[in-house]
Amino acid sequence: MTLHQLIKTNAWPKVSVKLLELYPKSKANLLDYKLVYEELGKMKPQQSDFTLIISKEIDDDEEFIDVSGLHNQPKTEEEKYPQALEFCPWSDWLGMAVSKDSLNTYSELDIIAFCLYEMTFISFLEADIEQAKNTMKSVGKTDEVKEFVTLEEVLNVLNEK
Repeated sequence: MTLHQLIKTNAWPKVSVKLLELYPKSKANLLDYKLVYEELGKMKPQQSDFTLIISKEIDDDEEFIDVSGLHNQPKTEEEKYPQALEFCPWSDWLGMAVSKDSLNTYSELDIIAFCLYEMTFISFLEADIEQAKNTMKSVGKTDEVKEFVTLEEVLNVLNEK
């Protein structure tokens, strides 16, 4: 099942309740989330070589949900590890299959809320996300900003600011 299929079969009112339950501070931007959700429902998904992985992680004794992508057919050693998806076009997100483990562990509404939160972590506008990606590339913080980067790469760049 892809993220697009989950979005198409779950109405915004139920998603918004789950989003507020999981991320109470999202209430201030609920209209922005709704607009993005509606836009996602109209978008055509792009076929993807990634599977969405949702996992519970612990860092500094704090539990959090990690949303990442895993190459289905890795070509390099780096591609064998989960990749951060913050700079990924939303149409690519939509075409990603959700891992069976994630589907077995979390409800469809949980998965949608986790992904929606992660997709909009940088901005509620794809143009702003693209600009942030280009800014990172232009200031030389990374050798290359790809569609998919490791979570470690994103955190290193953010920690340098």
